[in-house]
Amino acid sequence: MKAIINVNRKSVYSKLNGLTFDVKDVMSNLISLDINGIITDFTHKEVMIVDFANELQSAYNRANWNSSDMTLLFILRSYKIDNNIGDTQLEYNCPA
Repeated sequence: MKAIINVNRKSVYSKLNGLTFDVKDVMSNLISLDINGIITDFTHKEVMIVDFANELQSAYNRANWNSSDMTLLFILRSYKIDNNIGDTQLEYNCPA
């Protein structure tokens, strides 16, 4: 998974706005990015997940096939709410 930084202009990380980095961890309200070997946490509103619809579908598929693997799906749904991504913009396809 990859994410693009989009922080406030006054942030020390603002010089990285628009750049894409690897996601190392996704938590309930934070996303950890690997910035040149340093793991840095950002809030859901400070990053944009690249190809979010595909990531959400993948998490849905994993949760559908393995009901014990629901954590990422719930976190991505929280990210969706935090960033006002409407349901009309995303649609699940059942892999079964």
